[in-house]
Amino acid sequence: MVAPAGLAAAAGFAQFIATASLADVAAGFGLSRPSDRPARPGLTGTTLGVGLGIVRLGSVAALPLAGMADRLGRRKVMTWCVSIGLALTAAAALSPGFWWFVAILALARPLLSATNAVAVVVGAEVTTTKERAKAVSVVGAAYAVGAGIPV
Repeated sequence: MVAPAGLAAAAGFAQFIATASLADVAAGFGLSRPSDRPARPGLTGTTLGVGLGIVRLGSVAALPLAGMADRLGRRKVMTWCVSIGLALTAAAALSPGFWWFVAILALARPLLSATNAVAVVVGAEVTTTKERAKAVSVVGAAYAVGAGIPV
């Protein structure tokens, strides 16, 4: 139960770092003025909405990825998804531009969403029936804590 919870926390952190850092990334690439940042997130509403929409739309691809866990093995799919998802999130730091940053995070998002979905299943499977609710709750709480850290 500890390993799936740890992977869920890492996936939550990596997924929501985009929301927390998108304005800073845009400012770094010159898409916003520093004087705008205290009052607004640093982007025009359209740029922010499109950027976050693209990243969030990537989550749709998590459905077939999570479905692969039944055919290929849950732990294998969870491990590969979190490894590639975290690597892509780290690679986003090397982006040459704002839209590259958004595109790389959009590729990482479904992998990290699938990690979370499969981690809940693995957490439930490795425990007894009596402990199952606790295991699922711990994995869900770990994801929430990971998602809250960037904020």
